[in-house]
Amino acid sequence: MLTNTHRFIVVDRTSRDKVEEELELQKSEAFLDSKNLARQDASLGASMLVTGHIVKIPVYRIFNGDGSIRGYKASVAFQLKVVDVSTGISNEAQGFQGKASKEMLSPESAVTAAMQSIKDDIYEYFRINFPLTAKIVKVLDKKTLVINAGKETGVKVGDKFMVQIIELLDGKPNPSDIGTITVKKQSGASFSANKGVNQQVT
Repeated sequence: MLTNTHRFIVVDRTSRDKVEEELELQKSEAFLDSKNLARQDASLGASMLVTGHIVKIPVYRIFNGDGSIRGYKASVAFQLKVVDVSTGISNEAQGFQGKASKEMLSPESAVTAAMQSIKDDIYEYFRINFPLTAKIVKVLDKKTLVINAGKETGVKVGDKFMVQIIELLDGKPNPSDIGTITVKKQSGASFSANKGVNQQVT
């Protein structure tokens, strides 16, 4: 779900032990002539830590008229918290409540369906709380700008960006809004051409 927001590079720590086992194995003689060895000590450090706490996952059995089990329904509720690794500061825990799933053949599939029901809510949470930032890399004319964000970061035609000028005051950044731009055309995977919709944007 996080990767679909195009806001993050997700580092999976749950598989770290298996990765380290593979790296150790590649040091053995069996891999001496291999051209596909993984680079050692090249782990990517995480800047934010996402933690979740499942509040409840009730699973309901649906019965036939004769008392036999016909299927299962489930719902899910959990809380999510994001911690800034560099400061240790965390945001307020955000709760998500899924809708009851449609009737499924197994408890596991019912829980999976219930989790899918909150996918859009999670996407919207990260979109609002972790907005995409980009730089203006080229000015084509008075009201047309190119930014370094495109398809690969989830930018679509019609998306709007707030343009800010940032000045340092007492060594700290002080952003000021100067206008908005709207994405009119995507230029490859990494860039977008934008039109200013506010006369202050130049």
